[in-house]
Amino acid sequence: MKNHKIYLIIISASILLFANSCAINKHAGENITKIEYAFGDASVAPKYHRSYVVTATKDDIRIVVNSYGNILADTTFTMNKRKFKVLTKKFTETEIKNINKTTDNHGCSGGTTKSFTITEGEKTVLNGTVYNCGGAKFGDLDGDVDSFSAAIIKYIPNIKTLLE
Repeated sequence: MKNHKIYLIIISASILLFANSCAINKHAGENITKIEYAFGDASVAPKYHRSYVVTATKDDIRIVVNSYGNILADTTFTMNKRKFKVLTKKFTETEIKNINKTTDNHGCSGGTTKSFTITEGEKTVLNGTVYNCGGAKFGDLDGDVDSFSAAIIKYIPNIKTLLE
């Protein structure tokens, strides 16, 4: 009979822990106040090089496009709470997180970078970069970085024109 009680306690505790982790996960991302995404273009001629930083809050989304430091565009668009909530939900779904930095890029150079800084109030909760080069990824981020960056860019009207 003692074994049955122990098993019952273990099963009950497991169910409570699982339920609690689901509840925490369900609300992950709700406290995000700012999302910053930076794209660093590959090493190409200045005429074709386009790097940019996108900063999104519940009120607006701003893009600053540059070519080797020369500002080509600096534009802000209206955002709203609903759209921002979609982004924060997407961040949670893509499971982007910091990992131990991979420093050995096997001599690869000339690739592109994607960096994210996620802020909750005054606190930075995630800051990292992925370097894409030669079909491999290096850096200190894991998760679906490409999907999340595409979701952010979707909120920039006429992005192609801004990147010309």
